[in-house]
Amino acid sequence: MIPDWITLSQTAGTGNATITVTASSNTELSARMASLTVATTSKSAFVTVSQQPATPQPFEYLTFTMLGDGDISFTAENGITLYYTKDYGETWDSITPNRSVRTIPCFSGDVVQFSGDSESYLAYTNAKLISTAPHYVSGDMASLGSANFKFKGFFWGSTGLISAENLVLQQPTYSECFSQMFNGCTSLQKAPRLPFTTLVGYCYYEMFYGCTSLTTAPALPSTNLEEGCYERMFYGCTGLTTPPVLPATTLAKRCYQGMFNRCSSLATAPVLPATTLAINCYSNMFQSCTTLTIAPELPATTLVSYCYNLMFEGCTSLANIKCLATDISASYSHYYWVRYVAPTGTFTKATGVNWSEGVSGIPSGWTVVEE
Repeated sequence: MIPDWITLSQTAGTGNATITVTASSNTELSARMASLTVATTSKSAFVTVSQQPATPQPFEYLTFTMLGDGDISFTAENGITLYYTKDYGETWDSITPNRSVRTIPCFSGDVVQFSGDSESYLAYTNAKLISTAPHYVSGDMASLGSANFKFKGFFWGSTGLISAENLVLQQPTYSECFSQMFNGCTSLQKAPRLPFTTLVGYCYYEMFYGCTSLTTAPALPSTNLEEGCYERMFYGCTGLTTPPVLPATTLAKRCYQGMFNRCSSLATAPVLPATTLAINCYSNMFQSCTTLTIAPELPATTLVSYCYNLMFEGCTSLANIKCLATDISASYSHYYWVRYVAPTGTFTKATGVNWSEGVSGIPSGWTVVEE
């Protein structure tokens, strides 16, 4: 389906033609991408259209906007201090957990802003700033100090968090910098922008794990992936229906492993254009996506170890797979990849390639088509 912000000069025809793609200006605070497929009877090509977000106007400080009564809790292990204000900087108080939980009582309508003066990039490792009362978070995470921090698990368990759409994150610099950041934020409906094109290892690992209210994933424009960068990023996001476009054509070890595992509302998979694979690159990627009916086309001709391992296991509605690999000999490259898929379906393979039948090959009972 062509999104409403893209128009094509023509959508069908015969013979040679030039197709002009026009995109309207992006006025939203999030980047957006679309992947278009141009197909003929003999071949197909992918075109990715991306737009940067409009320039946001965030609060200078990390800000909690409270929509209900309740406490903000701050936990940290290393005695770091945060400063907060409820009157837009007229007065400031401090809060230092010292390995205990400190709370800030709040009421609906309160706007609580935070700053810090930490200089170590590890200052907020294992720190948590959360609330179970309904709230938004916005502003610049850089207001918490002078370093480019790791915010691993920073909002973990903030079950009242509804939107982080206007939260500004820093360029990923350290491994696991945003891993598990919103883990268990079950009310989160809008994610922050992730416009970065340079990533680091495991930077988004389990970032939105268990965010069951999240329906639309943030744009992920990077084409330069790192080990584990998107691993289990949306694991258990049972409300997710709109995945991000994934434009990378060269992959990294474990880059997409388990990315959409247990996303039971995901009916449409993103296009996977890469023709060069990496160990574990797609393993468990769509495991238990019970609504998915058509697999993304898999154009790579040479498989590598564990690349498709358990990729579609538990996709009980899946009934169409197209895999054009001509060398499928790598160890465990497609181990149990189609266990518990639909009992009937269509499997399209490259002509002359000998697949076994069963959970580690072509599903039993499926029709086989050669291309």
